[in-house]
Amino acid sequence: TILACINTGNVRGATTVGGIAGSNVNVNNGTVAACLNIGSLNPQATNLGAIFGSTSDSQNRVIRTSFWLVGSAEHVITEVGVAVGAGTVGMTDTSALDERELRNTTPPADPAGEQPVVNRLNAEMEANYPQWSAFYQYVMDPASTGITWPMPMKK
Repeated sequence: TILACINTGNVRGATTVGGIAGSNVNVNNGTVAACLNIGSLNPQATNLGAIFGSTSDSQNRVIRTSFWLVGSAEHVITEVGVAVGAGTVGMTDTSALDERELRNTTPPADPAGEQPVVNRLNAEMEANYPQWSAFYQYVMDPASTGITWPMPMKK
């Protein structure tokens, strides 16, 4: 399981490129949960996916509550990119979001501090990984952290 990670770097591989993992070949597992890719990926890669570049087909591979920045995994044949370049996985609450959505500014920020993406990431952790959420949570607080993307931080 890859849990609560964020890629902000540029990935320039030529064949199999993914924002979270290049290739997932684990035949028994392979879950990615509560992850973000905002890094730029090589649009010329043969197998290009915002989360996985490729994966062996399996019912056991799942991507849950994970997002990527629109355009970060843009292949020459798609407009917003795909989660997996080659192969299939089950996906739940996984999609491309624009910068404003990822930074929780669309819809306009709620005066009560509502942060839809942060809330979705934390809800995934609380529901499926309570041992993680007891110690860590996603936050989006540029004033105190200097980070302008949702980030997993120690409580």
